[in-house]
Amino acid sequence: MQSDGTSEPITVTVTGINLTPRTTTIFPTSVTAKGIVGIAPLHVRTAIGVSPTLPKTVTAVVADGSTQALTVAWKAAGGWSEPGVHTVTGRVTGSRLGATAVVTVYDVQEIGWHAGTTVAGVAPMLPGTIRVGYTDGCQADLAVDWKRPALADLTAGTTATVSGKLIGTHYNASARIQVVAAGAPTDIARAGSAFGPHADASYSGSDATVPAGLLDDSATTAWSNYYNKQATALLPAISKADAAGWISVSWPQAHTLSTVHAAITVTAGRFAAPAAVDVQYWDGKGWSSVADLTTTAGSGSDPTVFAFDPVNTTQLRLVMTSAAPATSAGFVQISRLDVLADPQG
Repeated sequence: MQSDGTSEPITVTVTGINLTPRTTTIFPTSVTAKGIVGIAPLHVRTAIGVSPTLPKTVTAVVADGSTQALTVAWKAAGGWSEPGVHTVTGRVTGSRLGATAVVTVYDVQEIGWHAGTTVAGVAPMLPGTIRVGYTDGCQADLAVDWKRPALADLTAGTTATVSGKLIGTHYNASARIQVVAAGAPTDIARAGSAFGPHADASYSGSDATVPAGLLDDSATTAWSNYYNKQATALLPAISKADAAGWISVSWPQAHTLSTVHAAITVTAGRFAAPAAVDVQYWDGKGWSSVADLTTTAGSGSDPTVFAFDPVNTTQLRLVMTSAAPATSAGFVQISRLDVLADPQG
């Protein structure tokens, strides 16, 4: 960045979604300049109808790069009832230069809406936030309090309109949910499929046992939290299982699901089936435990089956409690995770 040859200030503004704009001003000076070279202008953003609060001091920029806080007396101003940019001037004590406050009055200009799909009789996943656009070009994701639809009203072949309130405002939000008939369950947790699954975990013991091993069809890959840190000159070897951990699968679009198969490895002295598993789903705002969970432990090559009341979600995770925490025999390894869901949503 450099001056165009004049002494005009250079203003830089940075903004982004969910970020309040921030502006700074750079004052070009000559090598012979002395004293105060400029008063940094203020940039204030206020909601429509709300009078801005202006500070009692402004920042004076000195030629040597230092700054001073000087008292300012702002002139009376108004116009906060209409969106737009307003300039307020002020008199600075101890300087011939005046102060300027650029006040942007904003209002909601556009409210996004959510589109989703669910199976008849299953509550749809509704997002925790809705994108809002303001008259000054800024955007933010505002929390929503949804009015949940009655399950009896979610009949196949219809489109349900769900209303909500943007928290902290008087504006409403809307979601349009397409309701479909239940289809044949499909495994939506296979790598490379059109469903776009992505696996994650609270911890992986090595770069050879990462979450991606849950979703491929290879018999030689798996996810595991097993680790064995070799002894050093100062520290002993250590290989102790964490008390708990989780694995998860997520998708770009919500799906309705009620069954998960997990191929859990059991090897004496290292891998043990978890003492407990809590199956959780993302409800749009946070993690919730599924209802009516039943667990059928696997034997031999048969996987452990988790069955529960159907949920409509973009994320599912298994929170596992170690059977032997803080020992070398309580690690968990899962070679495959199948999530059976309605492929339509």
